[in-house]
Amino acid sequence: MVGELSDPPQNSSGYSNVCDHPGGMLWRLRRSVANIRDTKQRRTEFGAALARATDVKLVVGANGTRFDGWISADSEKELDLLDRRAWERAFAHKRLRHVLAEHVFEHLTFRGAVKGLGVIHEMLEPGGTLRFAVPDAYHPSSYYRDMVRPGGHEPAAREHQYFWSIEDIPVVERATGFRAEPLEYFDSEGSFHAVPFTDERGYIQRCSRHYHPRGRDSDWDYSRIAATVPERLRGEFGARGLTYTSLLVDFVKD
Repeated sequence: MVGELSDPPQNSSGYSNVCDHPGGMLWRLRRSVANIRDTKQRRTEFGAALARATDVKLVVGANGTRFDGWISADSEKELDLLDRRAWERAFAHKRLRHVLAEHVFEHLTFRGAVKGLGVIHEMLEPGGTLRFAVPDAYHPSSYYRDMVRPGGHEPAAREHQYFWSIEDIPVVERATGFRAEPLEYFDSEGSFHAVPFTDERGYIQRCSRHYHPRGRDSDWDYSRIAATVPERLRGEFGARGLTYTSLLVDFVKD
């Protein structure tokens, strides 16, 4: 009947308006508003945590990771790694002692990573440290490399932009002023190098000391790590109990 109200037409997904489906205009608007609210809340919480601290130990790219005595910045919503002014505002009246970055800098281009590392070097107190861990391009397992390389098979690797090796560390030293103390890494021949270290400068889960294979829901088949190591290296690899490791370095501001 003319003038009679009726339910709005629905598409096959059950959405009442084509603009309301995922990716539609209304959906994007709602997501945008939610992101703005989330960003404001995160920044407020991060600012409150900083306000209570004087000597700061900071986790960047924390993604929900929390450690007693450390302040976590989960993403660029709290602290953009490349925004020098944001760091200056955050730490103008603080002493930044230690920074922890576990599997963060591979998400930047090498140039962007060096820029971010330079910002951290400027903000740290003399004697301060950055504990830095990224996937290791010289890991001898081809399966490991295929999983974590930029565009690799692990879902997170779709956002990786650079595959770090120990060869990159002297470049960072020259560009930033940091002094590097390598803790764990593979060299270009696939041999593993490690020195004793404590967790005082930050806890790294993805290293030979702490890593434990994840459960059934993991995207990894851990048996394939050792199986794809060159035969000449398997003895050492097995003897050390290696699986998933990182290029792990402490950068020190002298």
